[in-house]
Amino acid sequence: MRSTQDDSRENKQIQIFGLTPDPNGRGNKYKPDGWIVVSDQRHFVECKSCDSKKNQVSTARDFGIAKIKDWQQNSVFIFSKFNKNDNGFEFTDHIICTWDDLKPFFSKIENKVANGHAGRIGTKKYKKMREHLIKGGFAIEDIQQLDKSVDHSTKQNDPKISWKFLEEHGTLLDKDKDLNKQLKDFINRRHNET
Repeated sequence: MRSTQDDSRENKQIQIFGLTPDPNGRGNKYKPDGWIVVSDQRHFVECKSCDSKKNQVSTARDFGIAKIKDWQQNSVFIFSKFNKNDNGFEFTDHIICTWDDLKPFFSKIENKVANGHAGRIGTKKYKKMREHLIKGGFAIEDIQQLDKSVDHSTKQNDPKISWKFLEEHGTLLDKDKDLNKQLKDFINRRHNET
């Protein structure tokens, strides 16, 4: 469950960028934070923020291949840096990225899932072991339970994206100009490049 502060920052991002939030709210399945129409086409958007003192953006718990695929439906990711103040927070910078801009980060996660991390087995090694279990006569129900355990253990607990990475791979917006227009211009440019 999101903390109230996360909701307030996300709601502010939705407001200042002119996004339409999902009217059905959150559920058990991934839903983008909002969407925007550009050139008669709906574009889904994921909003994230980070404290300027930490310079790292929180992603999500249980972050693995399924989450990467979920996030692929987004046309744009909005990352906003904030300072805490007496009124709660104030945004200081905004960077927008496409899924392709974030590919190096996703590749790093995919590599850890495949090759293992934190002393855990990866999916590549498990796939070979699984073949031996099948040949060895283990019950398919037991193997399927093990599949779920390995899938869960290969996920990462909230891997962070550094602000420096976002500066190198994303587009920094001018916070003093119309953010909605800058977002639409970015989407138009990127859409025309493909």
